[in-house]
Amino acid sequence: MKKVLIAILWLMPAIGVIALSTNAQVKQPLKLVATTPLPGFSGDFDHFALDLKGKRLFLTAEDHKTVDVFDLEGKHLQSITGFGQPHAALFLPDSNKLIVTDGDDDFGRVELVSGEDYKILSTIKLPNGVDSAVFDSTSQYYYVASGGEESAKTHVLSIIDTKTFKQVGEIALPGNESEAMAVDKEGKKMYVSLRATNEVGVVDLGTRKVVARWPIPGASTANSLILDEANHRVFVATRKPPKFFCAGHRTTYRRAAVHKGGRSQLFPYPRRTQRILVAFG
Repeated sequence: MKKVLIAILWLMPAIGVIALSTNAQVKQPLKLVATTPLPGFSGDFDHFALDLKGKRLFLTAEDHKTVDVFDLEGKHLQSITGFGQPHAALFLPDSNKLIVTDGDDDFGRVELVSGEDYKILSTIKLPNGVDSAVFDSTSQYYYVASGGEESAKTHVLSIIDTKTFKQVGEIALPGNESEAMAVDKEGKKMYVSLRATNEVGVVDLGTRKVVARWPIPGASTANSLILDEANHRVFVATRKPPKFFCAGHRTTYRRAAVHKGGRSQLFPYPRRTQRILVAFG
């Protein structure tokens, strides 16, 4: 955690703030309020999951092979073990359980974890390379991406019913990997960054088919994607080179930011602020 927070502080001067409003006065978008040292941790952290009612924050410590639990004051409560390489996490408040995606080149699975005693309750085996995921609140499905060999022409999204913790289907996507995903409010379409083919894919969730592929011009390794459904836009950040794009549903791209750093990352889009935060570094 300390490593991540220091990185955020270092990135603050280089954050590109794309103001979507016309307000003349711009407030400081982020403020560091606390840090939590984690002695003995090294390597990457990946994703958070929030239990707002229980006032807990779950962090997937990818290289440490744990999911770590904090209270919302920053106190470290627990390290949950039993994972190979945890990535995405989803907290289910109705059942007080956590779903964790867990995978690398030679394995793939999702685990269901108790929110009471932090034990792994059940596991679903999936194709190798499990990584990112997105939750559709309409269907209560969790879409989990797996990777393939570099030469693979397709890879799959596994569909997990979070009410029963059962796999209920798959969606084939172009290329050997995808990264960030977003689902519209009605649960009808998904937008996914297809890293291997340098495109944004549009998936009809009713037919479970890719219905459109939007090439990303002059960049590759699209690692972040945010849907601004109200304004019919998709925001995409790439890493080679680090660029930030805005695309309408007619797939007309506008390059909004460029940086010389090695990575770029989009932060969640709070509609009330009408701002996008892009971290380069």
